[in-house]
Amino acid sequence: MSDRVPLTETADYARRVEAMGFDVLHVPETVHDSMQVALLALMSTEHLRVQTSLTLAFPRSPMLLALQAWDLARFGGRFDLGLGSQIRQNIEGRFGVPWRDPIRWMSDYVETVRAIWRSFADWIGVRWHDRPTAGLADASMPGAVWFPGGTLNHVGLRV
Repeated sequence: MSDRVPLTETADYARRVEAMGFDVLHVPETVHDSMQVALLALMSTEHLRVQTSLTLAFPRSPMLLALQAWDLARFGGRFDLGLGSQIRQNIEGRFGVPWRDPIRWMSDYVETVRAIWRSFADWIGVRWHDRPTAGLADASMPGAVWFPGGTLNHVGLRV
């Protein structure tokens, strides 16, 4: 999806993409918040899969992102969260967030989001039927099993 599409036209754009027969809409985070754009696209379509590409992790609270992704995953498993880091200059200058080692930071961030989702699942009684087998090569990351059809995608980082 082009970042030139105004937020007010996102729903119509997503409906057109779905009507043309596309399966997936990639939502960038350049001008608009990718989670808001994803919500508008999911609410206005029935079958289109919506993937953020990429949602910036470091400027966001892991709790708020976990809440947003949890809600978006409930749209029939049509949402995929793609996380990215951004460069030091943008994290510090544009977002005012102190810089840290990005590999450790992303690893901690993803583990925190996973822990939050686990607490949500335990609280509402979600029962896992199988270990994650799809979505990510590393089975310790949430795969499609967490939210049927949904995945958490990010650059595979090893600490």
